[in-house]
Amino acid sequence: MEQTTSTFRIAKPFAAALKSVRSALSSSGVSISGELDLSGRLQRSLNLNLPPCVILFGTLPFLMARDLADDPCIAAVTPLHIVVSARGSQTEVHLLRALPDSERCAGSSARAGLSRLQAAVSRTIERIGVRDLNV
Repeated sequence: MEQTTSTFRIAKPFAAALKSVRSALSSSGVSISGELDLSGRLQRSLNLNLPPCVILFGTLPFLMARDLADDPCIAAVTPLHIVVSARGSQTEVHLLRALPDSERCAGSSARAGLSRLQAAVSRTIERIGVRDLNV
């Protein structure tokens, strides 16, 4: 079975790696439309101490909400969730690889845009980290 995510390792502690990811995405034209501090939220809500984990919501300028509103296949996975999490003295970045797979989605211009977004994010993270093929 093919993995639905790609995992990258960055040889930096979490805070430095997160800063590098944000900077690299920005310089490659990927906009971060929001973020969720998942570990912080769980700490506040449930008093759980977990390693740092942040989800960045990435998009490209041409993938506008109005363009995606009519495409339910793509709206479910946009913006792209880029998960950055601490793993000891290193940091992992997880990216969604799977695209919606149905006849209804075939030929969608938004689908092509999402494919370009995924490729852009993957290339960007590969410049600052190494793909982990063992995950």
